[in-house]
Amino acid sequence: MDYVYGDNASDVLLSETCNLRENIAIIGIPSTLTELNRTFFEQVFAEYNCTCEEVVNLSGISNLFCEDSPYNHAWWVQLYYITMFALIIVVAIGGNFAVIWIVLAHKRMRTVTNYFLLNLAISDASISIFNVCFNFIINFYYDWFFSHDYCIFTNFMGVVPTCVSVFTLMAMSLDRQVDFVFDKL
Repeated sequence: MDYVYGDNASDVLLSETCNLRENIAIIGIPSTLTELNRTFFEQVFAEYNCTCEEVVNLSGISNLFCEDSPYNHAWWVQLYYITMFALIIVVAIGGNFAVIWIVLAHKRMRTVTNYFLLNLAISDASISIFNVCFNFIINFYYDWFFSHDYCIFTNFMGVVPTCVSVFTLMAMSLDRQVDFVFDKL
């Protein structure tokens, strides 16, 4: 086999990656995506008689990581991460659902300002439920175990509630400013 140089390396990796569905039958279905990537790229590098480092150096592909995951945490670090994330998630969900319940369950709490706070609580709770829980897993294991569709949804749920929070805070500021200006007249 020939060595893979320059722009050709990108083309080879792209064409081999596009043939991944056909190659899975040969490779066998691995237990994780990381194992699939490692096995697949080892075969590609062996076929073209090159190494991962050569492909990175010759082609300029900057996001090809050539080593196993460098983050194999000790058990006490894992316990600490799990405890902290669980605490953050429980407090965020519990606190926001308390605000939601208070505003919706008590008629005298249904004011304009409290509806703004309700909107903030709903957006924050949705980030905690649909985004933080699942991003913890990818930050902890460095692998995505869920479907492609949920990957798209969790990224969507990271951005949209943040925008909702920002726009709600802007609306609250405008409401307070208008209230303050017209109270002075």
